[in-house]
Amino acid sequence: MAHKIKFLFPLLLFLLSLHSFGANPLPGMIPLSYMDRPSNDLLYQGKPISPEELHLLYQQQSGDFDHSVLDPVPSGIWKNELARPLKSADLAKVDIDYYDEVQYLSPLLSRAGNFRFTIQKTVSTGEGRLFTLLASKRAHNVLLRQALLYKLGYQVPAIKHLKKIQLRFKSENEKKLFITQLGESTFGSTDRWITRDADPTILTLQDMLAIDDHGSMYNLSIGFMPPEVPQGRRTFRSLLIPYSLVEIPESVNLFDWSAGRIISNNVMLPYDDAANFDCTYEDAKWITNRILRLTRADWEEIVEAAAFPSSVAMLVKEKLFSRRNSMGKLLRMDGDELEFNPHISNGTELIEGELKQEFWPGYAGRFSFGDPENPLSASEVTSFVLSEGVSNGLLAATTALNSIPYLGTNLDSQLMAREEQLAAQALAQNVTLGEPSTRDFGAYVFPMVRGQFILGRKVVAGTYLGTNNRIQLVDTIGVSVSGGAYIGFDGIPTPLTVGATAQANLSRTYAHIRPITSIKRALKYPFKNILVPLLKRKYGHAFDNLVNVDLNQLAAEEKQKRVSEALKLFTENMEVGESIIITDSISAGIGANVGVNYLRLLAVGASVNANEIVISRLHIQRKSENIVHLYRDFGNLHQLGLGIVFRAGVPVLKAQMRTTLGMARSKFIAVNIDKENPDIIKTLGALRHVFFHNSLERIEKIERPYKLKYNFTEGRQSLGFLIWRYDRINSSNRFTVTHPEGESINLYRKYRGRTFGTDPVGAATEALAALPAIFLKGDYVPPAISEGNAGNNYFGKAENIISTFEGEVTEAGLEKPFLKVSRIWNGFSASRKKALKLLEEVKQRYQFSFYPKTVLNEADKLYLYNINVNFLVYADGIQNMFNLAEKDIRSIFDKNQNKKRWLLSGVRRFLTLQKKYHKAREKKSLSGMANAATRALILAEDKLNLQGITKLVGGDENLYVYSKLEGFRVGDENGDSPYLSNSLGEFGEEDMGGPLTRIQRLTGMSEGEFFLSWLMGRLI
Repeated sequence: MAHKIKFLFPLLLFLLSLHSFGANPLPGMIPLSYMDRPSNDLLYQGKPISPEELHLLYQQQSGDFDHSVLDPVPSGIWKNELARPLKSADLAKVDIDYYDEVQYLSPLLSRAGNFRFTIQKTVSTGEGRLFTLLASKRAHNVLLRQALLYKLGYQVPAIKHLKKIQLRFKSENEKKLFITQLGESTFGSTDRWITRDADPTILTLQDMLAIDDHGSMYNLSIGFMPPEVPQGRRTFRSLLIPYSLVEIPESVNLFDWSAGRIISNNVMLPYDDAANFDCTYEDAKWITNRILRLTRADWEEIVEAAAFPSSVAMLVKEKLFSRRNSMGKLLRMDGDELEFNPHISNGTELIEGELKQEFWPGYAGRFSFGDPENPLSASEVTSFVLSEGVSNGLLAATTALNSIPYLGTNLDSQLMAREEQLAAQALAQNVTLGEPSTRDFGAYVFPMVRGQFILGRKVVAGTYLGTNNRIQLVDTIGVSVSGGAYIGFDGIPTPLTVGATAQANLSRTYAHIRPITSIKRALKYPFKNILVPLLKRKYGHAFDNLVNVDLNQLAAEEKQKRVSEALKLFTENMEVGESIIITDSISAGIGANVGVNYLRLLAVGASVNANEIVISRLHIQRKSENIVHLYRDFGNLHQLGLGIVFRAGVPVLKAQMRTTLGMARSKFIAVNIDKENPDIIKTLGALRHVFFHNSLERIEKIERPYKLKYNFTEGRQSLGFLIWRYDRINSSNRFTVTHPEGESINLYRKYRGRTFGTDPVGAATEALAALPAIFLKGDYVPPAISEGNAGNNYFGKAENIISTFEGEVTEAGLEKPFLKVSRIWNGFSASRKKALKLLEEVKQRYQFSFYPKTVLNEADKLYLYNINVNFLVYADGIQNMFNLAEKDIRSIFDKNQNKKRWLLSGVRRFLTLQKKYHKAREKKSLSGMANAATRALILAEDKLNLQGITKLVGGDENLYVYSKLEGFRVGDENGDSPYLSNSLGEFGEEDMGGPLTRIQRLTGMSEGEFFLSWLMGRLI
């Protein structure tokens, strides 16, 4: 059991940390249930009441006692005064005025991003008064927070916004130090605040806050809550709600229209140090009730007090209305909603709910950063067309080069010459004997020997060779040599053709994979880098100055200098995310094809082949700033495939089936190239050896590898009809992961997936490639079908259903099985209208609100979008699903259909799968259990709404359901980040992605390598 400790220790620490928070599994979030942690500063029937007494009342009333209606005891911090007018509040009563001259004294301890310092001003009485000045990119958040807290009854010190102020220093050196501290503390250019620097000892500053908090209470307006402050008091605990409600990023465009998310039956609010508040559901409801009672006029006063520029204030106000409504819904509270306009505009500064201006005169904050660069804009699509032209041009050139006779046998020429010879003999027989010739049935053989060059550059979306980037540029170069024989047959009736081949092939390819954010820039990537072996050696040469000298003769400073220079050279050349993959393969196979060709316009072809393939592979990836991943892989495959093609000038219908039995072995090493690594010189020397010799021998002496061994089976069926594509994969994989210390764990994973979509560009490309065959002589060779996901291709789209069943294999069987089903809609592009329609269909399908209506307010269009809904079912849920009584199953399927029943409810099929699961479990058949479990959950997902699925698995404690919206959102300043939905259910004992994903993350391996995606198929 020692291996379990290695793998599960981090998880055990996580679970122990959760236990310390009682029933709340997620520190920093607000549980949507009673937690037996009542506040200790509450009044009940006019008198203070202890938490123990409150809990007793809760128990006596069987949970019907709601202490969220109780107010805290009034204090110097809070009084029960709601919606006080701000204009008469003297919140800005600080005795400093516009352009006053004040004396700088000293800096104060500040939170990151802020710079506080004390100043002195001589007032009218002649005495010197001390004040605090604050410089921050988000200074106006303080004013906004101050106004809201005052409206809620809190006592806050006076704070004044100063458009300009003159700051005098004792010396020029003190002034220079101040400027340095200002930039370092605020992480910004000092020009944001300094508007004039002409005098040696005076600075003119803008957009500052003056705070008169000396001798006053704790200043809640600053927004920081030290963990020792709340001490179980509602007065402070509940502040998480207003703090998060008005927590505006520097760019207001990034300020979400929604206040938070529901995660595992908890409300997650995006606020730093949220765990410090220890806010309970009752605390949150108490203060949210006060917030919901504020009127539109109150909110307008609050925003006005924040002193934003006009257009910024307009957008902030609308977003606060929306967030206020959202907060009530998140906490399941009733209340009237305030109307808001998500498409508010104001001239050229604010258009359709988005600030377009980045810099605002008189303000240090930018309030808008501008949209990130669209990787698939119109110009980028044009660049894609050009990239496809380059790719196809390289393919054509390589094909022409490979057709040169001296590279090997030209089978087409030999077949044509033979046909011409036989035709001449037939004509002579006809003339000489006066009778038509006949061709007896027989076979003939042509030997085949050929060498080929491999050369290509292509832009690829999604997964490729075990990597997984949104868009990547792939350069490939290599050679292959093949030998074998072609077997033809005479006496076959026209227009039928029959042939067979037997051949062996040896190849080596080098691939360079580079993540890209712009296809336009990728087109400018030097073509010399397509010579990947030279590029690989270039990366290795970065470490030359560490191996060409005797380092023991160098001083420590010189060694460190050489290390720094080598790392600088390497990191400047090989960027984070880049991969170099060297693949050697040996294959031997036989194949046969049958074709019918009429005038080269109508053709049907069928082929069958059997192959054995041996693959050796080295993958070098710069994983992060200081980590390089090395993978050494070996695979052995046995494949049997069948393909059918119907062509009417161009391919119309294509079908392909393939069955694979395989095994693989992998080694993985994470190389630490941080210059603080005590073995950095040895490490870099060994890494250089990898680049030059494709060997892990030296690096393994420094860092022992993880070792993985796989045994798998895979079936794949693909179908293409015009632009429509269907692909299906069914695979099982039993593998062992061995820790560098020697402990092992045995794992099992079943993967089942299918995708259906349209790929117009792929179909057009295939059609263009087939056209020359209409006008050229020779037999028709059925082209291979393009497998994969149509939604990853340009202008394509697809709907997918993916399922996995996995767990740790022990002598007793499968320990704590885990089941996941994902329904995925993805494609090249979608308008906002189309995407919102799809999200509404998702909501109606599952009868659950995953996303707020405002989710795509800023987005104009989505590129490479992926909308997925994921069902994670834990071991108890699987057990419940297959142990339910038949009457309960029929009731669930009858009452929880996710759409109007068409023909079948699915209940009979589910009952059949239930029986199959029990039979497989009795036989300890992992494959049988996996087949039944994945099919059953896919069936339930297809037929039932979310409530029905939850009942089927025994309650929301046995599953976790969430959705994620991925892809680039044009017009959204945060458009390159995924959007996580509300969720249903609870985190289970395993990591969110399942037990195998947890182990993959503990090893540090990439997902594609750990799950063998470079060898086994995956759909998305």
